[in-house]
Amino acid sequence: MPARAVVVAADPGAREAMRRAIDEVPNVEVVGEADDPKDAAILAARAHPDLVLIALSPADENAAWGLPSLLGVAPGARIVLTLLEEWSNERPQQGYDLREIIAVLREARAADDRPEGHRRREATLSMLAHDILTPTTAVVGVADLLLRYWDRFDDQQRREGVANIAEVGRDLASLVKGVVRAAAADAGSLVGDREPVELGELLEQVVRGMQAAAQDHRIELETAAELPTVWIDRTRIQEAVLNFLSNAVKYSPAGTTVRVGAEAGEREVRVTVTDEGPGIDPKDHGKLFRKFSRLHPEETPGHGLGLYLVKAIVEAHGGRVWVDGSPGAGSTFGLALPATGRTAGTGRSGRRD
Repeated sequence: MPARAVVVAADPGAREAMRRAIDEVPNVEVVGEADDPKDAAILAARAHPDLVLIALSPADENAAWGLPSLLGVAPGARIVLTLLEEWSNERPQQGYDLREIIAVLREARAADDRPEGHRRREATLSMLAHDILTPTTAVVGVADLLLRYWDRFDDQQRREGVANIAEVGRDLASLVKGVVRAAAADAGSLVGDREPVELGELLEQVVRGMQAAAQDHRIELETAAELPTVWIDRTRIQEAVLNFLSNAVKYSPAGTTVRVGAEAGEREVRVTVTDEGPGIDPKDHGKLFRKFSRLHPEETPGHGLGLYLVKAIVEAHGGRVWVDGSPGAGSTFGLALPATGRTAGTGRSGRRD
C-alpha cells in the first residue's frame, strides 16, 4: 500500500513543485493539498496521511497555532517543514531527502506486517484499534481546533470542519454496528425467526430500491419462471443480496449494467449478481469473505465486514456463497439457499429495469 502524503504551501507553484518531487518517489501518492497548516489539520482528519510536507514563509503567522493542531489531528504522520523559497525552482535546495523519509515510513509499515509484529493487520484487535483510534483522534483534534480558534476560521472552513466530524462520526457508528453484528454472527445469533418467502418477490423489492439509488447504472433482474419457496429470515437475506448489489454498483463504471439472476437447482435456489467492473484475480477470491479483509483498502472506504456478514447469514441458513470472475471480465457473486421443495408458481419471469 503506498504511503499517503499531503502538501501544504500558500503558493500554488510551490505546491505543484512539491507534488513533482513526491511523484519521483516510488510507492507514495499525494492525497490532498492545503494552503496552510490550519487547513491541513482539517484535511488530515479525513485523509489520514503518513506524511505532511509543509513549505512555510518566516512571516506565516498561522504556523504558530496551526502546526500544534496538525500534530494533534495526525499524531502518526511524519511532519516535514521546509522554507517556501526552497521550492522556487521546482526542487528543494537543502534540508531533507524525501526518499529517506519514505524509506522510514515503508520500514515502519513492513514491521507492522511481519508475523511476529505486535500490530499485524490480520490481527483483529490491531485492526479494530487502528480503525477506531485513527478516526477518533481526528474527530477530537478537529473539534479541539475549532473550539480553540473558531474566530480565526471563515464560514467555509468551519462548515468543512464540522462536516468532517459528522462524516467520521457516521463512519465510526457504521464500524461499531458492523463489529457488534460480526460478534453476533460468531455467536450464532445473527439470524432470527424464519418464514416461507417467495424469493422472486424479495429480489424485485431489493432491485427496485437499489435502482432508485443507483441512477448511473442499469440493473436487470431475471428469474426462473418457478422458484421453490425458501424458509429464511427475510430481513437478513435482503441484506445479503443488497450487499452484493451495492458492491456491484460501487465497483463498476457508471453506465454499465448489473445483472441479478435466480434459478432453482435440485436442492437449492441460487442467486447471482454480475457486474461489468474490473474483475478480481482468482487468487484473491478466498480473501473476500474473511473478517476485516479488503483487497484495496487505500482506494475504497469500508471496514471489510460486509461480505463476512453475508457469508455468516447465508451459512446460518444452511447455504453457501461464492465468487467468480477474473481481471477485465467483471465479477459474479452468488449465494445458494436450501429449497423447501415447494414451488412458488408465480409466473414471474423476465427483466426488471
